[in-house]
Amino acid sequence: MTVIEARNIHKSYGKLEVLKGIDLTVEQGEVISLLGPSGGGKSTFLRSLINLESISQGSITICGTPVVIDGEYQHNTYTSQAYRSLGMVFQGFNLFPHKSVIENVTMSQMIVNKASKKEAQDKAMSLLERVNLSDKRDAYPCQLSGGQQQRVAIARALAMNPTAVLFDEPTSALDPLLTSDILKIIRDLAQQHLTMIIVTHEIAFAQNVSDRIVFMSNGSICEEGTPDIIEHPQTAELRSFLNK
Repeated sequence: MTVIEARNIHKSYGKLEVLKGIDLTVEQGEVISLLGPSGGGKSTFLRSLINLESISQGSITICGTPVVIDGEYQHNTYTSQAYRSLGMVFQGFNLFPHKSVIENVTMSQMIVNKASKKEAQDKAMSLLERVNLSDKRDAYPCQLSGGQQQRVAIARALAMNPTAVLFDEPTSALDPLLTSDILKIIRDLAQQHLTMIIVTHEIAFAQNVSDRIVFMSNGSICEEGTPDIIEHPQTAELRSFLNK
């Protein structure tokens, strides 16, 4: 099953064009890493898939539902359901600071999925155990390390039963010791065949975990293929990026 299909995606801020005709198809169970220099459009593209950024031109289909057709956004029950099939893990965690860990993981379940409090808490505890944070259920984000906050954010995304999860540089705000914990969790999710798109600067990790690597620069996809493209880049842009 095709989970995400993006065609001819353009995005501009005034006269600045940041996405210049991106095409990407993501199949169920696929793990795709987006690599490239900062400012190349990776995060903007990722956010456009989940409607956190509006595109200027192009079409997006999620789980068979067209959510954008030739630049026109579709608004109906089916598009709302389609967007809910995508989870997002942000670079800056984006936890509610006034809510405890377990409240952060249960809120969306109860509000969006209409789960009972018991159902939501049972699922939250299962996921917190999965990310080794069950002992922090009553803590607040300010009492957690950056790595712990990111693990809560991953649990929160998984709690919504997403078909795919989008990771926007999930380790960029963390020191190397905390980074390894997050990468291990993502690697475990990949082994469970969860569909993922990961914006990352961790090249060795991307080689290890990805089915496909997509290299973006200056708002365009310059090269894509199996992880072997890291060892055998075909374009000058990717060679230059790796040399740096």
